[in-house]
Amino acid sequence: MSAGIEVFIMNGVAVTLALVGVIAFQVAPALSSNGFKVSGTTVLDRNQEPFVMRGINYAHTWYKGDAETAIPAIAATGANVIRIVLSDGGQYTYDDAASVRRILDICKQNKLVAILEVHDATGSDDFAKLRRAADYWISLASTLKGLEDHVIINIANEWFGSSGQVRLNLRKGLRNNCLHESECSQLKSNKNKVG
Repeated sequence: MSAGIEVFIMNGVAVTLALVGVIAFQVAPALSSNGFKVSGTTVLDRNQEPFVMRGINYAHTWYKGDAETAIPAIAATGANVIRIVLSDGGQYTYDDAASVRRILDICKQNKLVAILEVHDATGSDDFAKLRRAADYWISLASTLKGLEDHVIINIANEWFGSSGQVRLNLRKGLRNNCLHESECSQLKSNKNKVG
């Protein structure tokens, strides 16, 4: 992996942090071959084929009643992905696990990969906001499990993150959220292999 990218294993999922702007969520190749992964600068699908994203945004957190209409309309354009704006409750109305699952079901029915993102920390340099976003994704782990080939996660949309201390704190914070000792052990063994 290139400089500036770190991988953490938590809840059976690898969280890839690209500290230059994009943050993605993927299934660890050692744990599953059903999800997306990054090889160099190429996103690969579950079949290890390059995945070129063509899609449209759906601002769910501001238009919560439109999913049943908006998502099929976006699919009808020929898109293969849909970027969905969600909220962890910090600035906008919280999107719970049931609503996220409903959205993901509609996306899957329409053959769209969902790129989920939390919008509450957009443009922020406040670690507490990034931490809240990370906690939001941790709370949705059981909702997302099994959908690794249909979901890509942007932990915190356009989070500014200028502080080197933030990187260290996030690493420590993610380490403390491992649910299984094997995941924590893998995190500890991987932390010096990348970045």
